[in-house]
Amino acid sequence: MVGRAGPGGTGDYGARVAMTGTAAPAKAVDQSGLWGLRALAALLIVAAHAVAVTGLLDDGLVGQVAAVAITCVHVFLVQSAYLLGRGFLRRQRAAERPEPARRFLWKRATRILPGYWLLLFASVFVLLPPGHLAQWNSPIDAVAALFLVNVYSVPALLAAPAHVWCLQVEAGFYLLLPIHDRLSRRFVGAGRFPEQLALRFLALYAVIGFLFLAALYTGGYAVGFTWPFAYLTTFALGLGLAVVDVCRPAGVPGNRRPQLSAAWCVGLALGALALVGSAQLEVEAVNITEPIPLWQSVLRRGTNDLAAFLLVAAFVFPDGRRSAIRTALGSAPAQWLGERSFHVYLWHIPVLLVLDRLLADDGAHPPYLVLVALAVPISVAVAALAHALLAPLAKGLRSATGDPTPAFAR
Repeated sequence: MVGRAGPGGTGDYGARVAMTGTAAPAKAVDQSGLWGLRALAALLIVAAHAVAVTGLLDDGLVGQVAAVAITCVHVFLVQSAYLLGRGFLRRQRAAERPEPARRFLWKRATRILPGYWLLLFASVFVLLPPGHLAQWNSPIDAVAALFLVNVYSVPALLAAPAHVWCLQVEAGFYLLLPIHDRLSRRFVGAGRFPEQLALRFLALYAVIGFLFLAALYTGGYAVGFTWPFAYLTTFALGLGLAVVDVCRPAGVPGNRRPQLSAAWCVGLALGALALVGSAQLEVEAVNITEPIPLWQSVLRRGTNDLAAFLLVAAFVFPDGRRSAIRTALGSAPAQWLGERSFHVYLWHIPVLLVLDRLLADDGAHPPYLVLVALAVPISVAVAALAHALLAPLAKGLRSATGDPTPAFAR
């Protein structure tokens, strides 16, 4: 029997424990390595995109390694789905009312839009060549790009800075999470939260994601609006981690919480990526400008998702051992950079393009290692500056609505 809810709407603690079948966690798991993993992923993305800027993407092994490094983008997506989904699931399992969608979306908007708008302004009016706006055929295209919903139109999508496709997928996650929460409460239930049923529900997302991926690569531009839904499988993997994390809380004896070795997870992820890279598949574009055979797309996308899932899971369910990987990614510098990784991702392409223009010798690209050696510290410096300027703005906007959540929190 559920106790009467108090002013906070959480109900009696003892009744909630009886309803959920678990006691309160005795201690929290140190997941600080997740932020260090984000920092590492951001730096690897800089190195991978430098391959494309210097024209080495089609250079055999180098191109394959760069394509594999795009797995780091999937790390962002899986981790984001896990961290954001965990808050929704905890409220659902405790039989609390769902977070208002308006409040959730406002928090996400203050997190990403100020930085994105600054990038968009600099890209369109300063960094990009003349005529770039010609691809925005109507004011609607420009407005859609402004709010990261221009995936409805492939030409409009490609008119934005190329690398923000990841943000558009993230924005799709933000819109889907409140809907998912309502659907999950209806079909899975609240309070007595069945783990297996919730995971089956997410498996349905994975199947739908595969169907959209198939439609995208067989229909091309004609079905461009389906593009963000092709990442439902990635979304489901992150939410699956959140389901297990919430259903098997840390510190409760006998709940069979997974314990994963970081070394083994990293090894398995690298092994899977190496196998796919050694197959010499065509290098897949992240959009549909260069469609490849469906089976290759599914193989590469599935491998990227699996590798990202393993890497994130290793830090969601740590085995408690202190390894070199955990020590490095859990260090203070890694945490600092992880909190600024969003801005590293935003600004690294403009930094690479500007450096490429400045260092070009008679039209030839600069050496790859020189470009990376300069782009990494400059991208980090620009990210730190952007974070210092925009974090107080986001905090002020949230304080105005009574939400003290840190600007960088996910």
